[in-house]
Parts: sequence; structure tokens; C-alpha cells
Amino acid sequence: MARARWDVISKCSVCGLTMKVQLRAIAIVNGPSTSLWNRRAPCRRLLCRGAVEFWAKAPGMTSHEPLTADWPEGKPPIGGGR
Repeated sequence: MARARWDVISKCSVCGLTMKVQLRAIAIVNGPSTSLWNRRAPCRRLLCRGAVEFWAKAPGMTSHEPLTADWPEGKPPIGGGR
């Protein structure tokens, strides 16, 4: 996604905080094969107990879409946030 210049944002389902995601920083901290598909993470706003979902806009797209997909049958999700 970083190499292809996708624009990724996070949105909190509780407080509505929306932030730009730094894909290169995520790759450095968590490894270059880290996936944000079907992932959630704790909201970064002070005192908010919500979780963010990741949304992305690939080159050529007009708006951000949630990074969600159906899991393959028989394969449970690995990891994830809350």
C-alpha cells in the first residue's frame, strides 16, 4: 500500500476521531508484511475507549473505503485489535 501510494485513514467508531495513517511507520514498527485488512486498534484520543477501523483510498479511487473483507471459510481471523 505504501509503495502504491494508497491513502489510509483511521476512524474511531465512538468519538469520530479521524487520523491519517503513517504506513511507513507501521511497516518499521510491525514489519513490512503487516496488514490492516479487518483490523482494529485502540483510539488514540485521550479518555476515549473506542476502537478505530482503517479506511483506504487507492490511486484512482474517489473516496476512502473500509479495509474489510470476508474471511475465507474455515480460516479464523488472526490477531486484530479489540
